[in-house]
Amino acid sequence: SSDLALIFTQVYSYKKGDYMVIKNVGSEAVNLKDYYLSDNESKLKKTELADYKLSPGKSIVVYGKDNPVTDVWFRSTFNIGTDETLFIADAQGNILDKVYVGRIGEYEYYGRVSVGAVWGYTRIDR
Repeated sequence: SSDLALIFTQVYSYKKGDYMVIKNVGSEAVNLKDYYLSDNESKLKKTELADYKLSPGKSIVVYGKDNPVTDVWFRSTFNIGTDETLFIADAQGNILDKVYVGRIGEYEYYGRVSVGAVWGYTRIDR
């Protein structure tokens, strides 16, 4: 569909607790099996997403490769590091969204609320 929009809305990358949140900001459900995640622009198909229909306005959490959280639906084949860029791409290699990951502290995540919104650090209440 022409208004397809999968975007990153949150990234957390402190030690092995890394994860990313992906949201469907389009008006139609999207089957994620046709989309990929990567931390390398020359290898956009590093992680193929699962066969799952993501409804409009809904989000998924994708955990990093070595994140100790168990029993998760989505896990990437890579860890999220500092000073790298994450990508969402389609099967044709078109980049839908990307985000540069800088240094993120233990009690904060990097995020935005919507398409075009400014990225910023949000403190995690403990």
